[in-house]
Amino acid sequence: MKFLPLLLASAFSLLLSSCETTGDPAAGGFFGWSEEKSNQRIYAREEALYNIEADTARTNYETRGVRSQVPRGY
Repeated sequence: MKFLPLLLASAFSLLLSSCETTGDPAAGGFFGWSEEKSNQRIYAREEALYNIEADTARTNYETRGVRSQVPRGY
């Protein structure tokens, strides 16, 4: 019986050390959260947003060019 607390502590430690970390605090919980991975997720989302905004600006520019060629009254 003396070894039971030691065994439980070892098992708990093993479980914590084997958990995968995540950049999403909602998915990782208290022990599985990683600030570095979180910053990577933020950077990836900002990059995706930048690309979407650039595509939108390019589409708007092309649309203005096409509309300027359409005769009035249509």
